[in-house]
Amino acid sequence: MPFDTVVSVLTFCDSSKMQPRYEMMKSALPTLRALSEDPSIFLMLWDNGSTEDVKDYLRSLDFFDFQYFSEENLYDVPVLRAISKASKVLNAKYVCHVEDDLELIQPNSFSSLKKFLDDNNDVGGIRLLKFDFYNQKKYDKRNPSPDADRSNFMTLANIVDNSSLNWSDPINIDDYTFFKVNWHWYNFPIFAKAEVFEKVVLEGDVEPLQAQEGRMAKKFHDLNLKLGILNGGVFNHLGTFNQKGSARLFVRDNLVNRKETSGQFPLLEDEKIQKSVNSFLEQLKNYLSL
Repeated sequence: MPFDTVVSVLTFCDSSKMQPRYEMMKSALPTLRALSEDPSIFLMLWDNGSTEDVKDYLRSLDFFDFQYFSEENLYDVPVLRAISKASKVLNAKYVCHVEDDLELIQPNSFSSLKKFLDDNNDVGGIRLLKFDFYNQKKYDKRNPSPDADRSNFMTLANIVDNSSLNWSDPINIDDYTFFKVNWHWYNFPIFAKAEVFEKVVLEGDVEPLQAQEGRMAKKFHDLNLKLGILNGGVFNHLGTFNQKGSARLFVRDNLVNRKETSGQFPLLEDEKIQKSVNSFLEQLKNYLSL
């Protein structure tokens, strides 16, 4: 059976300085094994230069179809381009970018995700982070209550045009309930149509992480498409917002040369990004030709 879906997992951990992050990875990544049981899913891993003990652990996860170990940490920029390129190599219709602190909680939902996208031409992708339509306050980033879910919270508005969220009626597919909504793109996991993902991914020089995400949100907004939500979510975020648990904060505070950038993160040149993507593609094509 040919692959129709690329699910890519981005990893990075310096175990000597990020032990809580390492423990999160070891809790989250094994949950992805269930995806390897679906022959339509190509499950790949991109590591951003973790310490050797972490790499050894990642290599022991034999359920990945393909693993790529980058020699440098260029944040989340080249991997997003690589996902789009891999979908073309594999002729896949769907893609999903996942990070290493995301626990899979609905492993049997992927065929239903595909049905929802196929049935709704006005939807470009489906947000997969844990969320409850019927208890939205719990996931509201602005909710000060101790009962709020701080690991899965989000802005309950469209940050591109500052509009309120406009929800569809519930749409039932198999055992799941979906909604359509005018939400913005973000780089927590979205199960996307590959043709839409290609239009959203950035070319040229790119400032990583939140800056990249903001530009991608604007590109998605210009497509005049909605996002879907699977009620209850597909992934639970285990991450924490401190240096030992957050890869973003660790990189910002330890790997960024302050003399070379005026912002939180450096502007990455297109030539450097593409070199990394080309190295990945060469290894991927060699793997597929075996």
